[in-house]
Amino acid sequence: MDIIEKLYYGEIAPHDHKRNSDTLNEIESLEETLRGQIDHKNIKTLLAYFDAHNAYKEEIAFHNFRHGFELAYKFMFEGLK
Repeated sequence: MDIIEKLYYGEIAPHDHKRNSDTLNEIESLEETLRGQIDHKNIKTLLAYFDAHNAYKEEIAFHNFRHGFELAYKFMFEGLK
């Protein structure tokens, strides 16, 4: 079975990766601290900022993922010449 078949049949999951639990713990701790220090109105603003920032990071991650495939295709195409 070649790599394309493995990817198609789910034997390769490029989106699976370990997350750094220390970083996640730090984020959660900082969020708790902020919630205790900021009033309700400002918490809503801060959380809206976090949501927008996370959405932007997801867009960038997808763009980089797609660009990686495009680059790999170009390398393969050049190799077939």
